[in-house]
Amino acid sequence: METTKKSIFTNPEIYHKAFSWDLTEESQFHSSLLTNSDCKVLMPACGTGRYSYPLAKLGHEIMAFDLSKEMISYAKKNSMHSKIIYLQNDMRKMINIPMNHFDMAFLLNNSFRYILDREEAKHHLLLTSCTLKAGGFYLLEIGLNDNEQYLNKSVEWSVCQDSAETKARWTLKSVKYPYCIDEVHITHSSEKGTVEINEEQYQLIWTYSELALAAKEANFEIYKIFDASRKNLRVEADYHQRAGKYYLLLRKKVLL
Repeated sequence: METTKKSIFTNPEIYHKAFSWDLTEESQFHSSLLTNSDCKVLMPACGTGRYSYPLAKLGHEIMAFDLSKEMISYAKKNSMHSKIIYLQNDMRKMINIPMNHFDMAFLLNNSFRYILDREEAKHHLLLTSCTLKAGGFYLLEIGLNDNEQYLNKSVEWSVCQDSAETKARWTLKSVKYPYCIDEVHITHSSEKGTVEINEEQYQLIWTYSELALAAKEANFEIYKIFDASRKNLRVEADYHQRAGKYYLLLRKKVLL
């Protein structure tokens, strides 16, 4: 068995295998939020392009970027479409991204929490707001309120594809506000052998109230909230102490 020191985020082949579950329901949910058949869409932290490609197939124009040059290279080779532009970029800076241009943006898979400085995360929200047209939307898929009751709880899954098996395990090992630390273990077995990835990943903890305030400061309002199963919830409900995954649909305010 080969143990690599590479992060899962710089190992796109294994990343793509590990997350290659059926995206049909998620993609249908994403497309249902788009108001027209030919929207301009921004996708920060796009990874290998697995969410960008289905939207492009529906006719939407996609600009997708990722910090990892390995991810972008993989996406250009394996998730390319005439409607997609892939770029290497940093969502904390978003250099040369058009302003007031996009109808909607998506930041999925908890990627927002990998911005470990809270002020930089707030700046990302402001930058994204600036790229959107007035009334444009931003969907954040995010876990809120990492409570210590979830310590050492694991999420595990496996994917079999192309005569290969990929097993993944994410375990919450520590909660030290404002950070949580996940222990990640992935094994990928194929005819070429077995590759193992072990790493710790830090994420910034957000409460609902913190995120709502940051969104407001970036000229967003929380327009809708969905739970992990994509059920529409009441925006006015109290999520301040509820741990779990949510989809927050932010709307750029129209300035009069």
